[in-house]
Amino acid sequence: MHKHLFTAALLLTTFSVFSQDILKRKDGTELQVVVLNKDGKEIEYKLFNFQSGQSFKIDKKDVLYVQAANGITENFEQAQAVKTPSAAASTTTIPSSAPVINYSKTIEALSLQVQELKKGQDAQTKAVVDALNAVNQNITALKNQLTQNNNIVAKSNVAPAPKQVETATYTPTKTTASNTAEKHPSPVSSSYPMPDFDDTPYYYEESTNTIIPLEKENYNIQNKAKGLFGAGVYITVQGAAAKVRYSHSQQLQFLIHFQDERTDPSTLFTLIQFTVNQKNNNNLREYLVKQIGLGHSETTTNNISSNVKKVGAGLYLISFREVPTLGEYGIAIEKTKQGYCFGID
Repeated sequence: MHKHLFTAALLLTTFSVFSQDILKRKDGTELQVVVLNKDGKEIEYKLFNFQSGQSFKIDKKDVLYVQAANGITENFEQAQAVKTPSAAASTTTIPSSAPVINYSKTIEALSLQVQELKKGQDAQTKAVVDALNAVNQNITALKNQLTQNNNIVAKSNVAPAPKQVETATYTPTKTTASNTAEKHPSPVSSSYPMPDFDDTPYYYEESTNTIIPLEKENYNIQNKAKGLFGAGVYITVQGAAAKVRYSHSQQLQFLIHFQDERTDPSTLFTLIQFTVNQKNNNNLREYLVKQIGLGHSETTTNNISSNVKKVGAGLYLISFREVPTLGEYGIAIEKTKQGYCFGID
């Protein structure tokens, strides 16, 4: 992540392999350096602790000696005395003070280097922040979806025995996209049992004109990661199979009484088919409600179409529009946030 910092550290490490020299000025200043060139009248060097920075030059006449890393010392004062013709007859004068190197340039170079490193850090940090923002947006979208998905959650219990009521059947006049709701009654002499509880589906046995409670299950909502920045919102039920089972050859019909008679009944429930997940011994029945990816989301439509027939005041007969396949099913009730499960073998 810290690409530029790593590069700087590598440069420093590379330079640190070279020898460390000691440069002693005639004014008494001692510097830790790496000597680059000492041919001619000047010595070119870099500060040992800032080898990635600029190089400096100093006149040999201002240098007392240079001690190499191998211990060899080169005394420039003596060399100067030998080269001077009148050295034997004159006294060498050591200046009381020597020019002071302008360290402001060194500090400026260091500051520029730090700024470059900081730019690299800022670029890396921005990339991480952008990725975290994308994840946070997905989390927010999932939380909003949890609030909107009202066809979930159920508590375990079984509805009590039903009571009988005289009703009439009706012919259909209007259909919805996935469920068909029939209105405008056409009386037919018939009798349907009335459930003791509203908003609770029962299996209807036409041959005996009786209703049988379904299995009420506890529904959970789970968020699962899908890909790098994707996620799915699932309705899950514990157990790989429902206890209430029906044969594929049976005519499956369900009776339910809704208090709200002014609302299209097909919008008050959802008929779903679960996928059984037995990975890692989970034994879960799952239904994908919504899939969310980076920058987009997809809502799962009702995958089971049904017919809804009004047979009395607020009383409706629900049946599969097409022959169902074998598997695990459930009816989720919008108002009570409860679900009722059954299996088809």
